[in-house]
Amino acid sequence: SLITLHNMLKLVPASERATYQTEVLGVLEDKTDAYIDSRLMAALLEVPRSPPDLVKLIYLAVDPASHAKSNIGLAAFASDTATGQLIFLGSASVNLMRAEKIQCDMVIIDFLRRMHAQRPLAEAELLPIIECNNNEISASSILETIRANWPHTRNWMSAKQYGKYITPNVGVWTTHETKRAALLSLQNILITAG
Repeated sequence: SLITLHNMLKLVPASERATYQTEVLGVLEDKTDAYIDSRLMAALLEVPRSPPDLVKLIYLAVDPASHAKSNIGLAAFASDTATGQLIFLGSASVNLMRAEKIQCDMVIIDFLRRMHAQRPLAEAELLPIIECNNNEISASSILETIRANWPHTRNWMSAKQYGKYITPNVGVWTTHETKRAALLSLQNILITAG
């Protein structure tokens, strides 16, 4: 488990802690500018593409731009209900020059329009996963933009179901713990996909 791996850091010699943190825990070294090894991302781009069967549910992750000259990040996945295999549908990282609502909306609307134009995705239900850390008002606005531009949207952020790391009916809070778990999951997907 992640807790066990993190606790094992105490046993690693001081001279090797940076390597352990980067290789095992996914923590960036000062000289690195990415969370995921660029070789894994390059391999992902080389994988042959094929359209998925009809998709019933799309998970759309949104990392809002939070300050001037910031990027908005979007990633869409589906899951094959028969095999459990994750299907990568698309992603974008767009610099907004200024983190203004109109620019953010334009990027989201274009991303959704392009997904909706793909027949296997057109009838799917969309489940948005929006980061709220910097501004719940912005996250709420993003959710409304998604709802207005995707016919079947479901918000799953229920305080009854999730006790922490969420803003009910809006989105998720990214912590070091949740970011580490997400990055390790993504890294595992990339390794097994290649």
